[in-house]
Amino acid sequence: MVQEAGILKIRTGGQAVSQGILTHIAISMRPKQWVKNLFVFAPLIFSKKLSVLQTDLEMVAAFLLFCLVSGAVYMLNDILDRRSDQYHPRKCERPIASGRLPVPIAITIIVFLFIISLFSAYQINEALGIILTTYILINFAYSKYLKYVVILDVFSIAAGFFLRILAGIFVAQAQTSEWAYVAAIFLTLFIGFGKRRAELEIAEKNGGKSRGVLKKYNTAFLDPIIIITSAGMIISYMLYTISDYAIGKFGTRHLLFTSIFVLYGLFRYLYLIYGKNTGDSPTDILLADRPLLVSVFLWAVVSAFIIYSGLWR
Repeated sequence: MVQEAGILKIRTGGQAVSQGILTHIAISMRPKQWVKNLFVFAPLIFSKKLSVLQTDLEMVAAFLLFCLVSGAVYMLNDILDRRSDQYHPRKCERPIASGRLPVPIAITIIVFLFIISLFSAYQINEALGIILTTYILINFAYSKYLKYVVILDVFSIAAGFFLRILAGIFVAQAQTSEWAYVAAIFLTLFIGFGKRRAELEIAEKNGGKSRGVLKKYNTAFLDPIIIITSAGMIISYMLYTISDYAIGKFGTRHLLFTSIFVLYGLFRYLYLIYGKNTGDSPTDILLADRPLLVSVFLWAVVSAFIIYSGLWR
């Protein structure tokens, strides 16, 4: 009886360890950050295939694959930064830095996620596979080198957002104009430099303590770039809505009216960066700021109504 109780205790303990490992894996994959992968769906509205089930399923698959790959990338970054994270007051609690998730197990999970994600991506769409491969390589380069190089660090962050949009374009087979690509580039750079601006403001409030590359930035440099990228984004978006391509494809000139939601969202984001100092985490902004979330929702709904209803020509 004692022996059986001992076996039961061992089994129960093993199950608890397994559950603990799974929990640490899930935490390390940062599911909260997966909201960034919603960028994949943006081109679907303009593809005129929103009601095509096959396309919808492929877009959902692309979103899920980006979640798996980005989760693996976060784990890879934690492995590469684990030494420095151990001395960070907050990051030291991360599963890999704290040792609760052993590095060999983390590496195994990363390799597994990369293999299954890339294999699935190439089965769905070759372009999606290439984009995910590029995403992995850029993030590896960022974790190892680029995050220490001023300007290129932001370009790397922006590339991650842009590749999500690009994946949506190819999976939805959404042929689009050059202005749409220009708007996407300016938008992703705006988010990246806005993130650095907010991080710099927070660092200055904490007594000037900042990490690595952030010491090379200053507000006099960042503020004009934020102005340029925000202006470039809204202008190129407006030019897209009134381009011959958009008017010919959607049969309406009224898509321009969706610019009001883009303008509001842009101004709201700028307010959060400069007024609330919360731009260091785009994910937190989108999830926590209701006015911004509503503006994004209304932009999507009104855009879909104009494109698909046929009532406003």
